[in-house]
Amino acid sequence: DASFLGNGGNTYFIDPEPVREFFADYTVLPKEEFSTIFADSHVVVRALKGKEYLFYLVNITDQPQRVVLQFSDTQKISRMSNGEVFIPDAANQIGFDLKPFHLYSFRASDNRITSVSVNAHKL
Repeated sequence: DASFLGNGGNTYFIDPEPVREFFADYTVLPKEEFSTIFADSHVVVRALKGKEYLFYLVNITDQPQRVVLQFSDTQKISRMSNGEVFIPDAANQIGFDLKPFHLYSFRASDNRITSVSVNAHKL
């Protein structure tokens, strides 16, 4: 979605871990416009429907956030940056703990997000 990312006047020449982790998930996203399916003052969830269902979560605060996604069924989803697989529980839900300003990107075949809940917490 974004064509430019900045963090004030900071320049990152030393590849700090938080920046590396963010960009690992960000750079695997296709250069297409995603639709916002949830947004509040803490977290944004955006999705792209095509051959596959792609989506990402972003914690837009400087505090950790707990995000619980409910899905249309129990099919697995995978994190795009590292292939990690997540399977919804019996209630078709998966919870994620997002660090401050953290982004996760995912791929699913036919599974769709049906609801999102967000709760601030300490890691």
